[in-house]
Amino acid sequence: MAFLVSANLLWYFIEPLNFFAKLISGQLHYVTWICLLFGALVIFLDLSFVRRLMCRDFCPYGRFQTALADQSTLVLHLAPAELKRCIKCDSCVRACPMEIDIRQGYQVECINCGRCLDACRQVMAKRSQPGLISYTFGTSGQGLKALLNLRTLLLSIATLVLVVILAVAVYQRPTASLKIALSHSVASRTLKDGNRATFFNAWVNNRSSTKGIYHIKARQAENGQSFVLKGQTEQLTVEAGGNLRVDFVLLTTVPKSKIELEFILLDQNNNELAVAEAHIK
Repeated sequence: MAFLVSANLLWYFIEPLNFFAKLISGQLHYVTWICLLFGALVIFLDLSFVRRLMCRDFCPYGRFQTALADQSTLVLHLAPAELKRCIKCDSCVRACPMEIDIRQGYQVECINCGRCLDACRQVMAKRSQPGLISYTFGTSGQGLKALLNLRTLLLSIATLVLVVILAVAVYQRPTASLKIALSHSVASRTLKDGNRATFFNAWVNNRSSTKGIYHIKARQAENGQSFVLKGQTEQLTVEAGGNLRVDFVLLTTVPKSKIELEFILLDQNNNELAVAEAHIK
């Protein structure tokens, strides 16, 4: 388990299939071996000896959880009225991975895993009685009524608003995007016919679930004047969810001042899908 967890950390940097192929053939870099073995050793020692100590005594999550809990929070609870039925078998304590005793009330270390609930039910079932532990909203036994409060109402409204915003954003999300940048490897130059050639790089991203065929046009932002593009600007085929980099040249007269440009990405029906802005001097 420690080895797999350590390998999983390395998969952020090395593709899993490539990782296992090099592992089997012995071609892993020595730095990768050091990281893999060191990570596995640390994780093994943690799982073998430290175990829940970190969660119980140092992890801040339980403190935040306790501070945010109120009477409508779903928690594991053993009602004081049920304590008289407890036979003190300690099954709940032995089953708890955090080594706490739920009979002592709500505790910050509880992770609400439900193991104590299952253990208690199994023991009490042998006595033909229901378990003592249950999930409740809060610790006062109000049931679903505990959810009817201002805090829960405001949170529900906020969640609903966010869901609506997300749904609208997804519905209105463009099917393709375009990013434009001046080429950093080739400088603009004046041609023999007096025109200025400016080199651009473009990235077309197909966000739809089907293959797309696009083309790029350029116009001046102020008056809509079209410009001539040379290079990869027509019949750009991009697979579903794919990206494509294209390089092209923009031909203009020698500019006397800065020209604001708009590059338009269009589909086969000449529908505008995306607009990217740039300028030349």
